[in-house]
Amino acid sequence: MDTGFRYAIECGATWLARTDADCLPHPGWTAGARDALLRGAGLVCGRIDARRDEHGPLGRAAFRALVCVAAFFGRVRPAHHRRHGYLAPYRMHAGNNMAVTAALYEAVGGMPRRPSPTDRLFLNRVRRRTAAIVHARDMVVENSTRRLSAYGVVGTARWYLDKGPGRHGEDPR
Repeated sequence: MDTGFRYAIECGATWLARTDADCLPHPGWTAGARDALLRGAGLVCGRIDARRDEHGPLGRAAFRALVCVAAFFGRVRPAHHRRHGYLAPYRMHAGNNMAVTAALYEAVGGMPRRPSPTDRLFLNRVRRRTAAIVHARDMVVENSTRRLSAYGVVGTARWYLDKGPGRHGEDPR
């Protein structure tokens, strides 16, 4: 993602938006991002729902529950509190549903390539730089529930809680 964003910036882009290849943005997704950026947001993220074409109602319910648990854990996690130099409170913002100004993207050093979890590291870099972070209700992306198949409910919960596959500490900055 970092390479694509930097290329877009070199070509004159002033706003950047992203989702993942296995996600399905709802109609109005780009308009929601644009409107929030026009109102002065530096970073805007929206709601993630489970894809309706994967794992049925129970899988979607499990996904929603896991996202809620992860969001709660992020809010109460001591490392995410404002006393650590953050200008904005922690709020779970998924990298698969975000838009950012090119200026802010460059100011925080872009999306980290390693270590994981890059989404949270990027968000925390932004939180140290600005409080202009908003949640756009009309920016909705249906997220893949593939982790439920790959890791199961417990493994997926661990993944979202930073203890599962590919997760490593906090941003060294």
